[in-house]
Amino acid sequence: MNAFRLAITSSLLAVVLAGLAATGCQPKRRTRSAESGATAAGSREELDQAVDLMSQLGEIPLEKAETDLAYLLNRWIRGADELPEWKRDSLADRLPKVVRDAYDLNRLERGAFDLHDSRVLLEAQWCRDISEWAGKQPAPAAFTTWLATRQPALSRDDAEQLRIAERLFDWTIRNIQLDPLAPYVAEASGVVAGGATDSNLPPYLRGLPGPGYQRETWQTLLAGHGDAWERGRVFAALARQQGLETVVLAISDLNVSPRPTFWTVALVVAGEMFLFDPGLGLPLPPVDAQGTLKSGIATFADLRAHPEWLEAYDVPGDIQYGVRPTDLKNVVALIDLPPAWLSRRMEQFEKQLVGDKRMRVASQPTRLADRVRQTPGVNRVELWTVPWEAELFAATLAELAKGDPPPPIRARLAEDALFLGRSPLSLGRSQHFHGRFANDDDRKGAKGHYLDTRIPDDVLDRLGTDETAQRAMGLVRDRFESDNAWLNRLRITQIVSKTAKAHASYWLGLVHFETGQYEVAAEWFRNRTLELAGENPWKAGARYNLGRCLELQGQSVAARALYLEDKSPQRHGNLLRARLLLDTASSTER
Repeated sequence: MNAFRLAITSSLLAVVLAGLAATGCQPKRRTRSAESGATAAGSREELDQAVDLMSQLGEIPLEKAETDLAYLLNRWIRGADELPEWKRDSLADRLPKVVRDAYDLNRLERGAFDLHDSRVLLEAQWCRDISEWAGKQPAPAAFTTWLATRQPALSRDDAEQLRIAERLFDWTIRNIQLDPLAPYVAEASGVVAGGATDSNLPPYLRGLPGPGYQRETWQTLLAGHGDAWERGRVFAALARQQGLETVVLAISDLNVSPRPTFWTVALVVAGEMFLFDPGLGLPLPPVDAQGTLKSGIATFADLRAHPEWLEAYDVPGDIQYGVRPTDLKNVVALIDLPPAWLSRRMEQFEKQLVGDKRMRVASQPTRLADRVRQTPGVNRVELWTVPWEAELFAATLAELAKGDPPPPIRARLAEDALFLGRSPLSLGRSQHFHGRFANDDDRKGAKGHYLDTRIPDDVLDRLGTDETAQRAMGLVRDRFESDNAWLNRLRITQIVSKTAKAHASYWLGLVHFETGQYEVAAEWFRNRTLELAGENPWKAGARYNLGRCLELQGQSVAARALYLEDKSPQRHGNLLRARLLLDTASSTER
């Protein structure tokens, strides 16, 4: 963790715990059903109220919305007609025993909704809305040209699926800044609930960070950053809402690791698997006979026919691509689904959603698995354990937060704290996901909320000593508040506000990008993030997105220079993007 994030962790955690104390709440167990006070009489009215409430999720405090939504859904499902027969998908019973035991698969059959289901529904709605507007954006000319070369082998519907997937992947890469991938430290000891230690438990049940499971997808969206696996999960979640089917391709070699090693996300369409690498931030490009990268998307079949393409993804003398030709004999396909998507209650709820309320919240993965098993070169198909590990990790954090959590737990709680309540930052994120960028007659858009978050530096700098600045921030000292408590509250407010301002400044650049204002977006990325003194958590994302702005303004030389100087976790992909720009320009000149 960098110094910037370390500086805010303790202060933001204080905000979380203070807020919980003020409301008399404690972090909730994820398995709580939120049924208290409900009667046995449910009706369609509760269902309609729940659906209406979902449209407000993100605009009212999450901690209140999740309880109200679970309550309404439980009122509805208990009053509904007798539920049809239901059988758990057989892939769930093939999960590793430690996952099955920790999660308790009987929860999938239970009719009652729990508080965590509210977050799953929030995630689905955000992904539906993002995918609706982002998927309609025009694809780059080079991609459109490549897509035309794939026809008539691809039907019009197949080609449209590819076009939408390319747009959703592009949104993901621009909006989710890449974090380093944490190692899976199974042998390390960690704190578990109650303060005990148990080295026999997997790391996600001990509160130890690891690859892919530190955030659920809704948290990755809110935070705007995640590792390659979490990034891939965002892309898969967006694709699901558009009816697109994806699997994770992984390398499973028991001589190297008992756990499959993530490789890439594959879109399953027209009997092929088109490869999108969230670590590189690129669809894997085709390669010509001279080893030149070309615009387009390589398929798994392409790589099996031309394994030398994998070596073309190396950066000679610098970085080697993580998958080698010999790995292609050890490929497995993993299906990425949140656990609740396999539940009886979500299946019944999805059937009730019609018209503009429709969204996908349930799946029967065996159907996809049966098709993918027919793909030459895929050794087996199973559920990916990471979505289950992410939920179990979140439950572990909630338990550990009740005591004195260790630094990694404090860091995760600090990140979540920025979005508690009804702050301008959290409201801006919600409007951003809905695609509401500008103000309209009855509500403020993402731009307005982000601008509200950007409190002037001179006000923040004077907060500790200037009563005028304190009143401008709505800070009034309680007559029973000690000097130390008051000064600490001012300091916390100052740190939190500066952190939120850095986030809002970066996200304003992204909003301008989405509305086609590339010159304005470039100014936000350059002047409000990259060129600011000191540390800033968004410099890597700002450099990448500034490069994308320059590309769209016809300044490919300047864009390449930015990519070539990058030292972030996405360096490999940015170097390949720079090469693609050069190769494309050379092809055009020829």
